[in-house]
Amino acid sequence: MGAPEALRSRGRSLHRGWGRLVDRWKDGVFRDPSPSCPISWKPSVFAPVFYGYQDTSATSTGHPVRVWFPSLDGSPQHAQILEGCGRYPLVILAHGSCPPDEDHYQKWFELPAVLARSGYVVIVPELDLGAPSGNEAEQQLISEIAAWARTGWEHGGMVMPAPATALVGHSWGGGLLGHVAAEAPDSYAAYVSLSGVEVPGAMHRSTMPTLFTWGGDLGLEVFGVQVSQWDRLTSPAHVAEFHHAGHWDYLPKGRSACDELNGRPQRGTCTLTPMLAADIVACFLTRYLRPEGVPVVGWGPFKLFVIGRSLRPPRFFPSYLTTEQQFYAGGHLLAWKGVPSRDDCGVTLRWVVGGDAGELVHD
Repeated sequence: MGAPEALRSRGRSLHRGWGRLVDRWKDGVFRDPSPSCPISWKPSVFAPVFYGYQDTSATSTGHPVRVWFPSLDGSPQHAQILEGCGRYPLVILAHGSCPPDEDHYQKWFELPAVLARSGYVVIVPELDLGAPSGNEAEQQLISEIAAWARTGWEHGGMVMPAPATALVGHSWGGGLLGHVAAEAPDSYAAYVSLSGVEVPGAMHRSTMPTLFTWGGDLGLEVFGVQVSQWDRLTSPAHVAEFHHAGHWDYLPKGRSACDELNGRPQRGTCTLTPMLAADIVACFLTRYLRPEGVPVVGWGPFKLFVIGRSLRPPRFFPSYLTTEQQFYAGGHLLAWKGVPSRDDCGVTLRWVVGGDAGELVHD
């Protein structure tokens, strides 16, 4: 055997060995030992499933909520929750204030769907929003809904116990949930402000994992979210600034009556922002609040299927998925890959984690 052929043979051997190692690592993340799970992996941001949702009433007052959850059914509105694959963390998503919209809480689709596909139960309640600092009734409602999800909802046994709860809020909803988290920090595991307005200063100093996002262009964003304060956040904290995006770009154009307020546009030009924001929030929650039984795989600095400090989505998705997993994963995390082909899209990710601060610009 000549030298070139020997090198090729050695290369093929190393490739096969690497493939076997990756397969073992994949088994650690994707294989579910429970015979009751109808698929061979646990749903996560690394290997998603489909999603379903249910319109129902929460708490003793019959408060309207929409609940999103992992599912294998292709019809979301009539889907059954995926059972037998472990319990799911709880996410409460608080919408912003858009008085012209009827049932604005039902306008939120992209973000709860991505989270449900990634192994989370997401509750989106109908809220009567006022100034967050004076809205004690809605603050109390949030804690009641979190309790109802575990004890009153028909699938409450599939929700991980407290404090495995994340709070995600937009605009005044972000401010509202900031007050909820600040008042009871031991009851919640993570907090996300989507262009939050009137977020209390305690959340900028909180040791709870936090993610603050905003649009990069419009004046209302600067007014609402204290853009210049990001480097003063307490670890672990993350920031995502969406380029060419405005206050209402977490929803697609035309879905909400609040695309314009008082004749002022509330939107930017990047149509990928709703899905890009959903992907980054899913990665943030995966880093700090994983679905039950989804492990970190590897050793030392060599780890696969982890979310790094930048919150960048998994680098090799979906190349490592099996054929069955690819069937469920269609469309997942594609916004991130679509950004480089667009002149009007991008995101700057910043973080303060431990003793490390950094920045990643993706455009």
